[in-house]
Amino acid sequence: MLGSHALSMTPLLAESGPDFWMALGRLHPVVLHFPIALALVAALAEAWRAITRRTGLSPLTLPLLNIAALSAIVVSLTGWVFASYQYDGDANETLFFHRWLGITSAVLLSFLALWGWKCSSLSGRAVASVTLVFRCCLLMTAVTVGLTGHLGGDLVYGEGFFLNALRGGGSEQSNAATTIEANAVVSTALTPEETVFMEQVLPILSARCFECHGPQKQKGGLRLDSRAWLFSGREEDWVVLPGKPNESLMLERVQLARDNPDAMPPKGEQLTPDQISALRNWIAAGAAYPAAVGVSTQQGASGGSLGINSSALSALGYVATIGVLPSIDEKVRLRAVAGAEVLSARGIHVQPLAAGSPLYDISASRVEPPMDAKDAASLHDVAPLIAHLNLSYSTVTDQALARIGQLALVERLRLDHTSVSDAGVQALGVMPKLESINLVGTNVTPAIGAWLSQQPSLKRVYVWKSKISDAQAKEMAQNKSFEVISGDLPLALPTTPLLPAEATPPVAVPDPTPVPAAIP
Repeated sequence: MLGSHALSMTPLLAESGPDFWMALGRLHPVVLHFPIALALVAALAEAWRAITRRTGLSPLTLPLLNIAALSAIVVSLTGWVFASYQYDGDANETLFFHRWLGITSAVLLSFLALWGWKCSSLSGRAVASVTLVFRCCLLMTAVTVGLTGHLGGDLVYGEGFFLNALRGGGSEQSNAATTIEANAVVSTALTPEETVFMEQVLPILSARCFECHGPQKQKGGLRLDSRAWLFSGREEDWVVLPGKPNESLMLERVQLARDNPDAMPPKGEQLTPDQISALRNWIAAGAAYPAAVGVSTQQGASGGSLGINSSALSALGYVATIGVLPSIDEKVRLRAVAGAEVLSARGIHVQPLAAGSPLYDISASRVEPPMDAKDAASLHDVAPLIAHLNLSYSTVTDQALARIGQLALVERLRLDHTSVSDAGVQALGVMPKLESINLVGTNVTPAIGAWLSQQPSLKRVYVWKSKISDAQAKEMAQNKSFEVISGDLPLALPTTPLLPAEATPPVAVPDPTPVPAAIP
């Protein structure tokens, strides 16, 4: 999101034709595998001929090198354009070496393709000596191509993506392997300032900043997902200066106009006034950042562990927001499985979110007999692994919602046509993954707007037939990143022409010609 020492390099290509060049850049992941595979196959073909002591080049080598050279040129071009959009202003060394090694690979492959045609015209003793040198150069080129691909993997999946797997620590997609603790126990008690950070600031950072400045990417050399990273290096280079909001680069960048190339975050909507105010107040109060949040500095960035508690809700949100499914503590999983079995046995619909997924899709809508305290206790056990929850037309109460507890991974929540009120919904706290919530026919009031504003991923809220009027709903949605739907949705009108009416069958008309009388 920010980089105090990174240069802003808004590409000229993007300015002249953003849509075209962006589409061209996004071809990079599609074509990048061709030169890698072709170069390696060509090197293996020549290695086999060397082992079997055959002179001359393999008949496969020249066609493979020609295609590899052409595709490498395309990959270099698309990669440069792609990096201009994806990593604009990023000064990290991995991108630098990946970019220039890629160009070097394209030049080497083109040179080898031309040299190979020259070699094919040689005869006699010159063939053996030239072929040996050619094969050595081809091998070095294949290594260069492979190293370029390795650095590309580090850019996309995090530093050490491949090597960590060889060391036994890279089974996860993120550098920071995460563990959900079994109980709501925080290792150290949070101060009031740290509590404010967990509830108000961390959801903002996780939703809008960690994608570019977290464990997977560190644009501009900046990383924000732990206190150790945020306040590393010289104090004058910090983007957050505790107690000095007006001098903090983070606050300056998030307030820039959207057309400013230095505005942050670079994608999506600008932070809301409430979110900017939360950041300002946090910095002014000293920028408290709990040490328990983020990668353990003792274990290092590549193999650290982030301890996540069900009571430390925002930490769970951090993991979910960057799109990495946390590794699940066995105690949590077993408790969730047992709770799911209890719910299923009493008639509540429980199913995996997808084949092989540890997350659940649960529906207790119109369940009979009505929900009670035991059901709430079972839902509490499954809560850490629920992705979709439907409690519509049920007897769920505010007290039951409070008993269920934090729903950190829930994306869709239905509470429509229940008796829940503001207190029950607010008891759920911050839900970092929540995208849609249905409050139709509930007892919520406009006061719920403050809670809705705290949900970093929220896109749509349904409040029809609640205690929120249409005018109040429109006011709630102003300057917000989510939509508030307060009326009945209109029925979809047909978009195709009506079918022609069926033809009416003809009515038989009697023949007016008189029938001659019978002859006696």
